[in-house]
Amino acid sequence: LVDTAREIRYHNGRAFLSTSRALADDSLRLGRVYVRYTQGLGVWVNYNAERPWRIRKGGRVYELPPYGWLIEKPGSILAYSARREGARVDFVRCPEYSYLNTGGVRAAEGPLEVEGAAWLKREGEAWRLIPCGDLGTWERFPPPGLPANFQDFRLAGVPADRGCRHLVLDTQALLGKPAAQLRVVGRTESGAARPIRTRLLDDGRLQIIPGEDVVDYLIR
Repeated sequence: LVDTAREIRYHNGRAFLSTSRALADDSLRLGRVYVRYTQGLGVWVNYNAERPWRIRKGGRVYELPPYGWLIEKPGSILAYSARREGARVDFVRCPEYSYLNTGGVRAAEGPLEVEGAAWLKREGEAWRLIPCGDLGTWERFPPPGLPANFQDFRLAGVPADRGCRHLVLDTQALLGKPAAQLRVVGRTESGAARPIRTRLLDDGRLQIIPGEDVVDYLIR
């Protein structure tokens, strides 16, 4: 880390306490810790193995399940592993990328709405959208040109939707442009372009329909 911690506090169920106070009244057993860094980053972690921790921050409430966490740096970073729609959802947003993993539920955060998982990363002046939910299972195989006792791994049984059953992009939130002004190109693992199907939703967002052999989408 290029930053240093300025403050470490523990929550006793009612208020945040200094480390010495938390040790004195045994608040450490709740496992609710907050760390503030010198450049404005805040980190909340729920180490409790059984009880959730509800945190109100930035006008919304985050329910941190056992071993859940929230990270925020205003105007720069938002990341959490929290309960939403009855399931655990993981999200990271920073200047260079966004990642949303919703498991088996449908949820939206930032420019993404998914059921599964997707990674949206900056690629020059464009953005690269990568569906990356359940990608199948790993299988062993002998690499070409090496003896049979050498083994490598590759994915087998990768579904056509690449583990992202629902994928919607808010182009206004991402690039400040309506979907009609953007070009979306599907690409294979080798980088070859593939035609894709999209659907413009009533609210102006763009739904991307998974295509066979398409591993990512370039948006510009």
